[in-house]
Amino acid sequence: MRVLIIGRSRATSVESSIYRALVRAGHTAALVDDRKLDRWLGRRIGHAWLRARVRAFGPDRLLLFKPEDVSLDVLAQLCREVRASMWYRDLRIPPEPALVERARYAEVLFLTAGGQAPDWEARGARRACFLPNAADPALDRPTRALPELECDVAFIGRGYDETRAAFLCRLARRFRVRVFGQGWGAWARELNWGGGAVYGRDFARVCASAKIVLDIHPEFQVRTPVWGYHSARPARVLACGGFYLGHATPGSRELFADGGHCGWYDDEEDASVQIERYLGDDGARADIRAQGRAFVLAHHTFERRLRNLLAGEPWRNPLKPEMPSPAQP
Repeated sequence: MRVLIIGRSRATSVESSIYRALVRAGHTAALVDDRKLDRWLGRRIGHAWLRARVRAFGPDRLLLFKPEDVSLDVLAQLCREVRASMWYRDLRIPPEPALVERARYAEVLFLTAGGQAPDWEARGARRACFLPNAADPALDRPTRALPELECDVAFIGRGYDETRAAFLCRLARRFRVRVFGQGWGAWARELNWGGGAVYGRDFARVCASAKIVLDIHPEFQVRTPVWGYHSARPARVLACGGFYLGHATPGSRELFADGGHCGWYDDEEDASVQIERYLGDDGARADIRAQGRAFVLAHHTFERRLRNLLAGEPWRNPLKPEMPSPAQP
């Protein structure tokens, strides 16, 4: 199949991971960065170049992600000529109007926030289905631990949410906590912040060096939980061989088994209990890390997502293969 992707082209982007997965699977693929086109050529020339590129390539399927830099009229024309799937991997409550407008042109819209599917359809999307985040085994793979990164609990992400920072500061009174990401200057001393973000192999090194990689939802997601939504952290941490402890929201335990593939906690008090429990059981952590990585490699890689994206097929949960998710038609 000939597949053209419209999205970000940096090496660590999801679009680049999808491109590599397509090539490994034997497809002919192309990746066009609409944002760079707009920046380098301007809107008018960039759109003309995009239309010409699509026609010259002759794709059987378009894959869209966040095509905000493609005008509505150009996107409508492209989607009339080529069947399109769109995969929106973030969570906004309510959905962003600019993306809703563009999602209307796709044959099928996939959402990592599966519980929002009815809302997107009510706003005009033709068909919305749940498709959870995934990992790229070429990027997300185990590496050796580094003594300078060792800690009991690591958090990887930006420091924009004060409630999340306060949660971590309270944990730091009991455990060796470190944060990795941008924007932690206000809490640098309490949280052992090294001054920057981690990408690629550095992400994997943190997963290898921390006994537990903790995930904490931002405040807006805690207030308004959406069925099935998680960022790429669970899949990426598990693919890197890390021990993932995440904040359970509706659908979480249906994606990864609690105590089998990872750990889940329900609130701050429970997080402390789970951290203490797993820090005291090296064997359990090692077993869960191994099982979690094997499960992600078998079921939650970008290669495994190609069937859904290319054929428009709803995702089937490997833990409950006989049942579609509540967000699927």
